[in-house]
Amino acid sequence: MATRCTAAHPLLALVLGAALLAGCGGGGGGGSGPSPGGPVPTNPPPATSSQPASLTVFFPALKSSSSTPAYAPSSSSSLSLSINGVPSDVYDVSSTSTSCASVSGGRTCTFTVAAPVGSDTFALIIWDKPGGTGNQLATGSATRTIAVGTANALTIPLNGIVAKITLTLATTAPPQGTATSIPMTVTALDADNNVISTCSSCPAADNQFSNPITLSDSNTTDAPTIVNGTAGSVVGATTDIVTVAYDGSSLSTPVQFFASASGVLTSNVTGATLWPYGKLVLSASTVAFTSISGSQSVQASQAGYTGSLTLSTSSCTGIATITSSGTNPYSITVTPIKAGTCSVTISGGFSQSATLAITVTSTVITIQ
Repeated sequence: MATRCTAAHPLLALVLGAALLAGCGGGGGGGSGPSPGGPVPTNPPPATSSQPASLTVFFPALKSSSSTPAYAPSSSSSLSLSINGVPSDVYDVSSTSTSCASVSGGRTCTFTVAAPVGSDTFALIIWDKPGGTGNQLATGSATRTIAVGTANALTIPLNGIVAKITLTLATTAPPQGTATSIPMTVTALDADNNVISTCSSCPAADNQFSNPITLSDSNTTDAPTIVNGTAGSVVGATTDIVTVAYDGSSLSTPVQFFASASGVLTSNVTGATLWPYGKLVLSASTVAFTSISGSQSVQASQAGYTGSLTLSTSSCTGIATITSSGTNPYSITVTPIKAGTCSVTISGGFSQSATLAITVTSTVITIQ
């Protein structure tokens, strides 16, 4: 699943207020009716082309725990706003801005903009440098109909811009032969290494990635990715739940998972590897000699284990000599010394082991 924590995204609230223009009444002379030479009544005021808009941005305070950092408040420096595709202005949203004030849980920054009457599309970008420069940390957009004479309220969800991605599997080495669902954590960071995390109290629109993440999988047959319970590869929100459906197959090579997103360099992506482990397997479980001569070799191997196999115990002293070579595969050579039975144990990874039984007999010919 994607990384989760509360109050992670800054929320932008646009409060749009309308100024009412009052018409002027005409003055009149005395008497019961207007004088023919009196003042002509003024015409109604023309429709106003724009209204003042109060734009307020809230940035949550940084969390004290490094494992659940808030999303970008300390590194946010400026906000650029466009209305209907036309750049409006750039605003200072840094902690030292005179337009910002400390409030419970963070800081708010308030500005006034001119919002055209009618249906308007507001688009904004949060930057980490002054004047709308540096790295983009988040984007947001919303369409709202602005009416004259009405107080209009608008909330614009901010979506974090993914710059780095790390994939983490809950287990990288499940046992072969058993189908299992393995949780995958998709951790997305912005350009300032802030984790783009989940705002649990916010609407779903506030937890979307500005640039959705696409997962890739080297073995979609035996270990496909599942997003929100359905086979898929696109992770579009911090709340998306991702798992890998391993079917228990014996795999000769590991399964590689990677991720991509628009604007993200491959060098900023850390993938994950799944290599289910198998049992430690011997090419023969027993060796037998009928004379004190010759030697026999047995191969040991374990799929999904990258370490070395070892000879852990032996009871063959005086019965046979045991030599070994290699890592995984691992070769055991047995040479008989005298009649008897014994065994050796080979150990591998994930608490796996196997025992090789050895029997040495000799035929004694008696001449009378």
